[in-house]
Amino acid sequence: PDISKPTCRDIRKNSCPRVSDNEATKGQLDKLNEAITAVVKTVKESGKKIAVATGVATFKFEEEHIAADCFHPSAKGLKVIADYTKTTYDSL
Repeated sequence: PDISKPTCRDIRKNSCPRVSDNEATKGQLDKLNEAITAVVKTVKESGKKIAVATGVATFKFEEEHIAADCFHPSAKGLKVIADYTKTTYDSL
């Protein structure tokens, strides 16, 4: 690989390992997802329509989906998120 041009993966690994290390954040993400599930259940039980766009959680984001800051989604990444959101919304 060309070390003069690091990839976003390289930058995240070296600059913010807690974000890029799935093992380090897995417990926190599991707790957050449990909380979201509980809130969705409560809202549904109140008779309101609600859904979670879960597909985006398993989507494999590639370099083209990540912005120049190597953290936030690019326009293509935002489109992926929007498409999952619209599909979920349309299913309500």
